[in-house]
Amino acid sequence: MVLRLIEIILPSSEVNLPQLNSILKEHEILGYWEVDLKEELILVRVLLPAIETESLMDKIEDAFGGLEGFRIFIINVKATLPRISSKNNLSEELIEEIEDEKKKVERVSREELYSSISQQMDSPLIFSVLMILASLVAAIGVLNDNVAVIIGAMIIAPMLSPNVGFALSTVLSDKDLAQKSIYFNALGIFIGFIFAFLIGLLVPVDPNVPSISIRSDLAVGSVLLAFASGVVGSLAFTTALSSILIGVMIAVALLPPLVIVGLLAGAGYYDLAVGAGLLFITNLVGVNFAAVLTFWVQKIKPLDKEEAKSGRKYTYSALIIWGAILIVLLVLVFARNLFIT
Repeated sequence: MVLRLIEIILPSSEVNLPQLNSILKEHEILGYWEVDLKEELILVRVLLPAIETESLMDKIEDAFGGLEGFRIFIINVKATLPRISSKNNLSEELIEEIEDEKKKVERVSREELYSSISQQMDSPLIFSVLMILASLVAAIGVLNDNVAVIIGAMIIAPMLSPNVGFALSTVLSDKDLAQKSIYFNALGIFIGFIFAFLIGLLVPVDPNVPSISIRSDLAVGSVLLAFASGVVGSLAFTTALSSILIGVMIAVALLPPLVIVGLLAGAGYYDLAVGAGLLFITNLVGVNFAAVLTFWVQKIKPLDKEEAKSGRKYTYSALIIWGAILIVLLVLVFARNLFIT
């Protein structure tokens, strides 16, 4: 069982603790501790399954969010002894309610998701260095048709967070996160293209190399790969899977085509560069469409009602726009294949 330890700081009022205990009774609480702090504050520690975190935190923030000194910390619990026996001292009705809730939302809390994505876009310098290294390794792998080296570039590439972050900003109606994601996405695309373009100017580029030729044209499989990458990339954060392993999946759709666009453009193969560029744009759209759809299915939304309403509006708009673009691109692919045939 994945566990979280929530630390809640509240004013030590006789009213607050009974109200808090009333909220806790509605959840599967595995441990409870109280510690008196200075300045008439109290620290309450609650151990619970990770899947319960968001629901509990929303209720606590709604009840105590306006109090002076109020704060919540979420701590990831790696292990605990003695081992936890779930559902002790719970009524059958509450157990059934908890199980129903788990079937609806099997993910980390909204706050953990936001923090995890946002923290990976804190340093433009580190991001830029990783993109330069990833582009260099990818260019070497592509030019030599070395799949192992290309995979190595995918592991380095930090393009997962900006794309998933933009999708998250859409469902949460968060303009700050949207601006941050757009900035890092644009930075990554600029660095990847320019660096590959310079390499294309300096070294011979053979467009017939399989690693280049298969990524210089758009195909249905490319759209499906982009969609799969977006879903897997989103699940990497919402289920706390290894972002490095999932980063390989997202980079499959984004990094190699971007580097190939730069290489072909630098070498003067502008027609092929346009084809690779179309593939990259399609993948970018597919990844974002899939990420927004995944967050929507997982019911990720703001706590505030007005923000939730705005988030739904942006989510539906994004799904329509991204989906329409993908449909148009798919139609173009089928029409082109039919014309060639």
